[in-house]
Amino acid sequence: MRRKLLVAVTLLAVAAAVVVERIMTGVQIRTVADVRSSNTRGGTVAVRGRIVYASHNRFILDDGSGRVELSTCPQWYRQIHLHEGDTVVAVGQVMNNPSLTGQSDFVLSVYKLFHRGRVIEVRRRPGKPPWVSFPKHTRDSVSDRHR
Repeated sequence: MRRKLLVAVTLLAVAAAVVVERIMTGVQIRTVADVRSSNTRGGTVAVRGRIVYASHNRFILDDGSGRVELSTCPQWYRQIHLHEGDTVVAVGQVMNNPSLTGQSDFVLSVYKLFHRGRVIEVRRRPGKPPWVSFPKHTRDSVSDRHR
């Protein structure tokens, strides 16, 4: 009886986690291989995986089916604290741009990252990112406000 209860509670917890994750991301989480093989260029997708490369707000995520380069924002706008080995869900727009590192299947222009129960908002929506409207001479003062 205890074993059946444990199985039922575990299944319920997994189902609840999937529902919450779907509500938070707003899109179904897909594999890198699925995104690569479908016609989603320009579309919004969510992928989950482990960070295998992290440097200067550029990341490569590996989900076991492939790798995606996560393009976030300039460091002067916001420093994103992710490290190799971190597991994240990334939501963003699939780009036509080639990978800068050459180590990924495609580039994802990230809107939001989900890591350890917190949401890291890179930008609010598709289109022109907010940091492109800041003149170079104001970037230092802006970076202090967005940290």
